[in-house]
Amino acid sequence: MKHIDYLMGLRVCDPGLRYIARYQSPREALERCHRPNWLLWLLEKAGVRDARRYRLYACWCVRNTPLGDGRTVWDLLTDERSRAAVIMAERYADGHVSRAQLSSAAAAAAAAAIVATSFAAAHSACDTNAHSAIDAAYDASYDAIYSAIPNVSAARRAQANELREMFAAAFDMIEAKAEGKEW
Repeated sequence: MKHIDYLMGLRVCDPGLRYIARYQSPREALERCHRPNWLLWLLEKAGVRDARRYRLYACWCVRNTPLGDGRTVWDLLTDERSRAAVIMAERYADGHVSRAQLSSAAAAAAAAAIVATSFAAAHSACDTNAHSAIDAAYDASYDAIYSAIPNVSAARRAQANELREMFAAAFDMIEAKAEGKEW
């Protein structure tokens, strides 16, 4: 299958290849994948360098990752400095605040970091380049899931669904390339 060859070229790990080989198409494998870390890895390996979108995804993870009891990770941010860092990161992604303002909010959130999710809020606001934004997205996703979530499967599923939605065009491009089509 062409998509297996394409993914081998990206150096997908053996467990990832075994997972993908179960499906007839890359689209089916992507749609059924509930591992946001795998999807983020694939986007990075495929050359998707959208710092804005990665930053917004990291903020989404902090705001919306479900805890399983009706709350989200956002609800765990009891210090307003942590919430302000997430808001500032969103505003920075949209070009509404400066790098200095973002750094100031990140420092304030770091000072307020009492729980791991507070660290995720600060980290999502830190750097401006695409690679750092990718790292922030991964870290926010991971931190949000493993900080205080009893139902990790539901949290991962929600994060993977949002990631597919936010990066739909990028996943379409990956699918086309995996099938040997021009993009």
